Amino acid sequence: MNTAKTLDDANAFQLDITNPLQAISMLLWLTTEVATTIRLNTPYYQGDSPSNQPLKNVMWLSEFVASLNSLSRTLIVNDSETIVLEIDNLISYWNHYSEEIEAAREQTLGDEFTWKIDQGLLILTSLKSVYGSTFRMAL
Repeated sequence: MNTAKTLDDANAFQLDITNPLQAISMLLWLTTEVATTIRLNTPYYQGDSPSNQPLKNVMWLSEFVASLNSLSRTLIVNDSETIVLEIDNLISYWNHYSEEIEAAREQTLGDEFTWKIDQGLLILTSLKSVYGSTFRMAL
């Protein structure tokens, strides 16, 4: 019997806030889910007709992913104080544009969406908890 948890399990987003690897892995999962949603707004899309505003959807969804750039660079440097500042900036940015990002997600046809911006905010909060307690990950 396979007892491994999947992201479809009800408790999938009960993150272990002491485990930065889990939070970073979840952030990677979220990024790939958003990338799939972006793909559904492009000519690559093979399903039903995309929404009437795919270019706007691509803009907001790709902005959501691109906004992770500063955090990823900061994680590589592994400076806890700067990581916490970047996470705060990202949380603020995602909250500010949450309606636009969620609308782009909802207007994309053809996928069973398994991600929401709130999950990303929970992941960021988990990372902040770890790095805010002066954790430094060995590279």
